Amino acid sequence: MKKFLSALLVLLLSFSSTCLFSCGTKTEGDKTPDVPEEETPQEVVIEETRITDGFTKNKNANEYFIYSANGLSAFNVYFNGGFRDFSGATAYLKADIEFFDDWTSLDLSQNRFNGFTFDGNGHTVSGLRLVPTEKAYFNNNPVGFFGIVDKNNLTVKNVTFKNVTLSPTTEYVKWAGVVVGYHRECALNIENVKVEDSTILPFDLTSKKIGAIMGFGNTDTNGYKVTIKNCAVKNCTLSGMTSTAGIAGTLLNCYALLSSGDPKVTIENCSVTGCSFSVTRAPVGALVVDEDNADISGEQFEELLITHGLVATDNEIKIK
Repeated sequence: MKKFLSALLVLLLSFSSTCLFSCGTKTEGDKTPDVPEEETPQEVVIEETRITDGFTKNKNANEYFIYSANGLSAFNVYFNGGFRDFSGATAYLKADIEFFDDWTSLDLSQNRFNGFTFDGNGHTVSGLRLVPTEKAYFNNNPVGFFGIVDKNNLTVKNVTFKNVTLSPTTEYVKWAGVVVGYHRECALNIENVKVEDSTILPFDLTSKKIGAIMGFGNTDTNGYKVTIKNCAVKNCTLSGMTSTAGIAGTLLNCYALLSSGDPKVTIENCSVTGCSFSVTRAPVGALVVDEDNADISGEQFEELLITHGLVATDNEIKIK
């Protein structure tokens, strides 16, 4: 019995000793510092509420997303109808869109859009067929993707409009542009916008202030700035009685300065190429020609306003 107990004691001591060295018992100095795991960047997930097919809204922000032709059409109805406040809102294109249908101009003549942004996200909208609306504005019916921009600041950027048409119509159209038909008394910023392969042919000989980017910009009121930057017009056909050009038909009082001393209108790094212009009664002194990469800003207006095919003018222009 004693021999058995002695053998058991030796076995226990042997096990304890082995465990002490082989089981990894560490002293204070042997500790390996913990290395924090690298944090994986978390993708921001936007929760979208479906408004209708191809058109959604960010649940947590004043943002809208357009995915398809149906979505763009729904956005038009949603934007023009009702009394929703779009101030500070942004609408994003999420895909190239082939529309090829009638387009009723978006109306920014009501005080519920101030600071609205349309961001094309680098996408293209093709095939808009601009149509006059039943709502006359100063009896002049402006037409464009945005027909009327009045007292509501607007930014349009990062989008290409292609194969847009305004065909001759029995409805009177005085002001027309692919992006903006008529603007007054608000800040307007058009940046990184292209208009390609488009045709603007209003109805009769009284149509004037026709431009591929915008028709008429009324900058006569102090305190508002129009900026057209990094825009290109290519292979377009435009027709009007007077004031017909690639970037803008008329920018009223564009040579004047804001109270800050900055020019009211800045056209920077814009080009007009491969375009055809038909003017039935030429603007006073106007020569509408193509010019690559023409930059106009500030004092350059007086020299280049008419001669570079960017902006046409007539007797209503005020150059100081």
